[in-house]
This record gives sequence, structure tokens and C-alpha cells, in this order.
Amino acid sequence: MPLLVKLGTSEALQAKYAAAGDFLVAYIIYEIAKPVRYLATLGATRQTVFYLRKRGYVIDLCVQDRKNIVEFFNSIFVKVSVFLLASFSPI
Repeated sequence: MPLLVKLGTSEALQAKYAAAGDFLVAYIIYEIAKPVRYLATLGATRQTVFYLRKRGYVIDLCVQDRKNIVEFFNSIFVKVSVFLLASFSPI
């Protein structure tokens, strides 16, 4: 297990995952690091939007615009739901 040796894990852990293969170990590390990646993405997105608003590249929506957008997507959701229920319901 070259990856586990490079990470400096204990002999017991290396013996436990010796047959697992590098792919499985890499996948486990990927899954463990997932929350950190999500937090970094959310933080970077927030800071980017703040910066772009400050520079004038992104406009801030007023409350009425937000309500209109929510109503628009809610109406689409209702239409799609009705269509799906009508399409797949037994007659």
C-alpha cells in the first residue's frame, strides 16, 4: 500500500487495508474531504458574488423581483407536477 505508507499511517491500518487497493483508499480520502471542499466552494462563491456586486457586474435584486422569481418557479413546479401525475397515474 504505497499510498498509506506515504501518508504515514500505522502498520495496523496498512495491514487492514492492504487488499483494498489504492483506488479504495483514494475514494475514502475523497469522501472524508468532501465537507471541506463544500465549505470552501460556498465561501468562495459568497465572496465572489460580494466582489462582483461591489464592482457593479452583478445587480442586487429588489424584494419584488425575488418574489416574482419565486412565483415563476413555483408555477413551473406546479405545472410539471400536474403533468407528471397525469402522465403516470393509472386510469
